[in-house]
Amino acid sequence: MNVKFETLLPTHQAFVVAGFKTVDAFRMHLQRDPKAPQPVKIGHANFYQRTDLETLKQRRHAAQKAK
Repeated sequence: MNVKFETLLPTHQAFVVAGFKTVDAFRMHLQRDPKAPQPVKIGHANFYQRTDLETLKQRRHAAQKAK
């Protein structure tokens, strides 16, 4: 997988881009959602691609509107 470092966000910034209020809510959602973005492990930290997080945010908003 060819990933540019500029497009990656660490977990402590990723939850904001994905539209979650807390890191814990973000992590719980990732555990439950089979289509959740997979992290890229660099050292001991998990990083997520910005485009995947924006897609996740759009899916969550669409699901909330559908209720």
